[in-house]
Amino acid sequence: MIISGGARFDGWFCCATDFDDVWALTHANGLGGPPEWIQLTPSGTPPHARFWHSAHYDPSTRRMTIFGGVFDQRPDDSIWFNDVWTLTEANGISGTPQWIELTPTGGPMLPRAAYSGGYSPASRRMVVTMGRYDLATPAYFNDVWVLTNANGITNQPPVANAGLDQTVVYAGPSGTAVTLDGSASSDPDGDSLTYKWTGPFPEGGGTATGVSPTVTLPYGTSTITLVVNDGTVDSSPDTVSVVVKYGFPGFLQPVDNLPAVNVGNAGRTIPIKWQLSDASGAPVSSLLSLTSLLSNTIACDASPSDLLEEQLLSPGGTVFRYDAASNEFIYNWQTSKSWAGTCRLVRLTLADGMKYDAKFQLK
Repeated sequence: MIISGGARFDGWFCCATDFDDVWALTHANGLGGPPEWIQLTPSGTPPHARFWHSAHYDPSTRRMTIFGGVFDQRPDDSIWFNDVWTLTEANGISGTPQWIELTPTGGPMLPRAAYSGGYSPASRRMVVTMGRYDLATPAYFNDVWVLTNANGITNQPPVANAGLDQTVVYAGPSGTAVTLDGSASSDPDGDSLTYKWTGPFPEGGGTATGVSPTVTLPYGTSTITLVVNDGTVDSSPDTVSVVVKYGFPGFLQPVDNLPAVNVGNAGRTIPIKWQLSDASGAPVSSLLSLTSLLSNTIACDASPSDLLEEQLLSPGGTVFRYDAASNEFIYNWQTSKSWAGTCRLVRLTLADGMKYDAKFQLK
């Protein structure tokens, strides 16, 4: 517990003693040890002695803010205040306390004492309402004021971190559960954060909250956006890419997978076969899992190229089938005799956006 200022009256009309000292009471809740009063000795110019003011302690920044009050010098007129001060390291534990006078913009409100006040550590706002000022007419107020950044620290925006990109295996037609991770998000001021995720998932109509929500995603690549808020301002958005793909172990025999080069005779039919599975290992049989199968000439010493123009088949083609007995997709690729002496690349593109290549040298 921390107290600042106050007054002692020797009589209502005479001889008040006003204080500008600061004291801390250890174990003020009666737990952990015997309570002990400790007088703090802050550096810096202290505020004028006063009473009927308010003092608010922010445990996250260890700062105490005081506002207003009155200095009694009866029988002379009193001095009324509307100044704002903050005491750093006000608990007297973490460092040397220091008084700093703040210079707020806006207002100013009239001096006052004996008002109602409150402070929110989350938003760093102080509220002042009502009170009295005996030199004003009327002397009693019913207004309300809010002081932003009342602890003297200008709020810095938080930083969103949506986590590392993820690749997960397709779980089934109803969607794939994916857990997001915003735990690396941060706030320079140490404020608590709230999390807002948006993306192509059904939960919350495409909006989820919390540091690590689990959402349901379709197959393919989904971009999910995270914005965090520190109670005052939103962060800039950060995104994470999540790929939900079919289990694909590679092309099946007689086709060898890269970096191998398949050597065969031009003019023959080459069966191109593959299997797909979901996260449980169950086979995926839908012909709609295929987007395209493309082929084009490639230099025999070249790496796979993105310039593939000849489409071999698309979903629904009559030469493409799924064999339920072997759980295999099969396409019988009829090569041309005119391709002798060339190399060709075959590219399989699935509905999840993934691309798989196989290279052939035809004799």
